[in-house]
Amino acid sequence: MRCTRLLCAAGALVGATACGSPTVTLATDKPIEIKIDLYHEVRVRVDRDVDELIESEERPVRTRGVEASDDQLVAAAKARDAIGEQADGYLGLHAASPESADRALVARVNARRQQTYRSLAQEHGAPIDEVEKAAGANRIEETAVGDWVRTPAGQWIEKSGATQVVVRDDGA
Repeated sequence: MRCTRLLCAAGALVGATACGSPTVTLATDKPIEIKIDLYHEVRVRVDRDVDELIESEERPVRTRGVEASDDQLVAAAKARDAIGEQADGYLGLHAASPESADRALVARVNARRQQTYRSLAQEHGAPIDEVEKAAGANRIEETAVGDWVRTPAGQWIEKSGATQVVVRDDGA
């Protein structure tokens, strides 16, 4: 009977300690330091959110009744041969009689581009026309084969796999 009481008391003691929060006792001479890097956790979350944002921009979802973005409108206008990239870094109207929506789109996109080019020129201490030429060469290089591009001489050509744009500093 005495053994049974001891077992019951030991069981109750174990049960009581299991319900409480665990306590660990260490015998050390030095205090224990626990460092939590919350900054790292925040950085990881921000990186993940940025990655998700970029992925969502790469796969735009268009719901009914929502207007298309300018990038989508530019792609559609290029597919209709209404507009094209120019060597000066801006969009140009390729169609003989462009629609008013295409004119407005080109004006809107070019205004944003000009603002970006000015910022880049100011940031790098370069003349804006150099930034525009470099951007034009890059945009023409990135343009899909079959789209229209305007050469530095002002001639519209359909881009082929062999189209190259050379940026010259001699004013040509």
